[in-house]
Amino acid sequence: MIITTSKQAKGNKVQRAQYLADKWEVPFVIRKKASMKALLREWNQPVYVVENDTEKIYHPDEEHPFYFHPSMAWLRAKRLLNNERDTFVEAAGLQEGMSVLDCTMGLASDSIIASFSAGEKGKVTALEGNRYMAEAVTWGLKEWKSGNESFDEACQRINVVVSDHVTFLQKQQSDSFDIVYFDPMFHETIDASTHLHPLKNLHGIMI
Repeated sequence: MIITTSKQAKGNKVQRAQYLADKWEVPFVIRKKASMKALLREWNQPVYVVENDTEKIYHPDEEHPFYFHPSMAWLRAKRLLNNERDTFVEAAGLQEGMSVLDCTMGLASDSIIASFSAGEKGKVTALEGNRYMAEAVTWGLKEWKSGNESFDEACQRINVVVSDHVTFLQKQQSDSFDIVYFDPMFHETIDASTHLHPLKNLHGIMI
């Protein structure tokens, strides 16, 4: 993994990139005018990019980058606001004030809906074993603005923990959460799910 910025990155974003490089003990590369294809070709490893309005991870074997976007969660939240059904909420019996452990965070769609449904008195913890993906999603949860205050606050309440579920669960006391949720990735690729493609290779880059 290397860290860089977008070509138009402002000063504080350069500082953010340098901070992440120090935190992860990986190279920080000054972007200058280098294209992403050139960086991937030169380094032949994933590139974490700090941009002005998002943070993305590019992988040499993937056409599209990984980055946080709440599109599906936002659509589901709007349905809940219209008193429509959500399969996850119904199956889990999610109610206001509940505590939820999402053991397979990914893009955090289910974590967001859990937080949205559990409300201010609820607690949602989301686990992600890949520290780079966890960082990109955490940034998105804190910084993304949908224009709906209750939705944005639900995103910001989620506690992201970098850990695999086995290690984390072994450290918890009994009855620590009302709901423990798993939604593992498919073993076979679904070509139509292009937004999930970057997850496949990035999950091989663990802590």
